[in-house]
Amino acid sequence: PERKLAEEALQRKQALLTAVVEGTSDAVFAKDLDGRYQIINTAGALALGRPAAEIVGHTDAEIIPLEAAWRFRQTDEEVVASGQMRMQEERAMLPGGTRYFLANKAPMRDSDGRIIGIIGVSRDITESKLAEAALRASEEKFQNLFESSPDAIIVATRAGVIHTINRLAELMFGYARAELIGQAIENLMPVALRRGHVALREGYVRDPHVRPMGDCRNLFARRKDGSEFPVDISLSPMTTAEGMMVISTIRDVTKRKQAEESLRLAEAKYRSIFENAVEGIIQTTMDGRFITANPTMARLLGYGSAAELLAAGLVVGRDVYANPQDRTAMVRILNEGGLHAGFQ
Repeated sequence: PERKLAEEALQRKQALLTAVVEGTSDAVFAKDLDGRYQIINTAGALALGRPAAEIVGHTDAEIIPLEAAWRFRQTDEEVVASGQMRMQEERAMLPGGTRYFLANKAPMRDSDGRIIGIIGVSRDITESKLAEAALRASEEKFQNLFESSPDAIIVATRAGVIHTINRLAELMFGYARAELIGQAIENLMPVALRRGHVALREGYVRDPHVRPMGDCRNLFARRKDGSEFPVDISLSPMTTAEGMMVISTIRDVTKRKQAEESLRLAEAKYRSIFENAVEGIIQTTMDGRFITANPTMARLLGYGSAAELLAAGLVVGRDVYANPQDRTAMVRILNEGGLHAGFQ
């Protein structure tokens, strides 16, 4: 009876062990010192692409491509040589394609403590490895775009603390990256505008939205050396694991502002010449309708102002020329040559 009870207890333990080994999605296996499989569970057999019956008694080299077999055998031998458990990632080209495993291998010993092989548990981590690779590729792509942007980019927390900047921001503001990380975004603004900006920033955080460039006029930034310069800024909220961030894309518009000022001065100069010329000057459509006229032309035609002249609705050929055919001739000359002087 005692022997029978012992056998039944052993059977229950074996059944429990089998249930555990077969119930896991990890590959569980044991190999002898020659690398021949002694046992392997269903999950392991599926990973190798063969029934367990075709695996037990065979080495990896007889089952899977030689490169993968060599990798497995190398780590098996290292475990036997060291007598220590070892955990590492393994890559193998298997029937289902390239797979990645997190393998935990340990020496298998007999009752006398002698190493007679290895036992192992190997988890398929292919999906997580592919996800990590995709994430790295995405991060690299973002980083490349971030650093190669033609505009300065500053990412700040909702509290206005600078989280990261790109290379162009370093060049634009004259700071090294490490000098700005952790600083308040207001440090990059003229001193007189800093206090007011805090309220504006807090309002934006309460209602985050994309604000394109050009929505705000007369914005200025401040360099490390204290010099100020005009900028155009777009804002975009971004949700991250660290909370909401605000991406500021900043463009130095100094040259544009200088060009606009030069144009304004040129237009003012032209307007002064136009308004004060002693000759009558008009601009008309090709069919003779007035677009603009200077004061001298208005007086020559008997009107008190250029505005009065334009309001009269005159047609040059009909109402100004003594001989309307002269107007027709001049238009023909202009169409043929584009520019004409000295026409009488």
